[in-house]
Amino acid sequence: LAALALCGAVDPETGSWVGGAMTVVQTGDVLDRGNNSLGVLRALWRLQAEAEAAGGELVLLLGNHELMNMQGKVHYVHKAELAAEGG
Repeated sequence: LAALALCGAVDPETGSWVGGAMTVVQTGDVLDRGNNSLGVLRALWRLQAEAEAAGGELVLLLGNHELMNMQGKVHYVHKAELAAEGG
């Protein structure tokens, strides 16, 4: 979320949307970047709702890692995260 804070969309202290009517596009590849991919996705989904309520928009695009996960290609998924989700 540091990048969203850097562009003024998110409060760096609270992690809440402060971008007002700003539109931010996240270009994917959120998954497979450590052992908390789902936590990051949940935070982005929360920020989407907060942005919409403020008249803004957070657009989440699918990157190749999201597509690989949807296709069952999980060799990049952190082993601890995969195990925590029953995989």
